[in-house]
Amino acid sequence: MRVTPGPECPHLDPIEQAMLAAGIDMPRRRSAKCRIDKAGLSARFALGPSLFYREGYMPERHPLDNPHAGVICWECCQAGLAAYDLETLHPDFWTEETPWFPGPPDQRSPGK
Repeated sequence: MRVTPGPECPHLDPIEQAMLAAGIDMPRRRSAKCRIDKAGLSARFALGPSLFYREGYMPERHPLDNPHAGVICWECCQAGLAAYDLETLHPDFWTEETPWFPGPPDQRSPGK
């Protein structure tokens, strides 16, 4: 478990606890080896405007450098809390075996 100075974001706790209960591999606090179904996440957890899933890149030498993904709490980020994000696997690292959270997307609905 990593040591973080100061208080952590309480808004991510229900999501982190649900991931643990679902058996998602969490090698360290606020880090989960899973892929996120954005629609399912929003439906299961009342995500307000400051709590959202984001994925992208932080380019350095190449536009696809440093892929990142996770659930972010903007409110706690702005407040300077130590752990305001819950890292997940970026789509570049997904395999067929990578579990979905909170579950697989509804295959009947297009655009997920």
